[in-house]
Amino acid sequence: MFKASGTVYKEGTKSKLPGVVVKATSSEGAQLSTVSDADGRFTFDKIEPGTWSLVAMKEGHYSSPPQKFELAADHNDLSFELARRMDTVDESTGKIFFYVLLGGLGVLIIAYIILHLILPRPAATQEGVASFLWGEEPFRFLEVLFWGMAGVLVDKLMSIGFYLRRGTFYREGMLMHISHIVSVPLLTVVVVFILSLVKLNVALAGSNEVTLDLADPRLLVALSFILGSRPWAMRDFLQRTAERVTRQAE
Repeated sequence: MFKASGTVYKEGTKSKLPGVVVKATSSEGAQLSTVSDADGRFTFDKIEPGTWSLVAMKEGHYSSPPQKFELAADHNDLSFELARRMDTVDESTGKIFFYVLLGGLGVLIIAYIILHLILPRPAATQEGVASFLWGEEPFRFLEVLFWGMAGVLVDKLMSIGFYLRRGTFYREGMLMHISHIVSVPLLTVVVVFILSLVKLNVALAGSNEVTLDLADPRLLVALSFILGSRPWAMRDFLQRTAERVTRQAE
């Protein structure tokens, strides 16, 4: 007999999900079940060796796809992600939201162009590149904020368009989209500020080493847009950085 354990998470996050029923079915048809605790952990104390298919289920969530495991020793790294079930499909609201975001992106582009015409640009450096497109602080971070906002708006337009095409735009999901639009640009400023203090040396296959100075305004603009369109990756980066800094401080 072996022991098998793991963790259940909310889909796309590191938040742990309690009260999840995890069912295990062996290749011979034997069945076991357990429930995740307050920390999202589940455990099968006595499980026979062999091939087992595990499924995680919780009311108000989609069941996980079955996962097969070959159990020949103790396992403590099994994991599942469950997505919350939404019930109110609202295509008309989705279309309105889509066009509002499209209009917001248009307004952002127009405001960006007008501000670039109004605000003075700094003198070019010896390399022929201005230190920042909008000069010194705080204008350089306003540039980052604009491009982070553009990134998240493009990401939302693509995802909402995909949901509308499949007929799966849920009214309950609007709060999540709005929270991303508000918070992601601000997080982008924080991440770009951290990365602007770093120089990367990248060795490409079959070529010399290339140095990337992330304080370069052109890289910052591109990086801001990419981060704005990848909120979960940015969130994971911030979490890992904060954990590393906390450990060093201790």
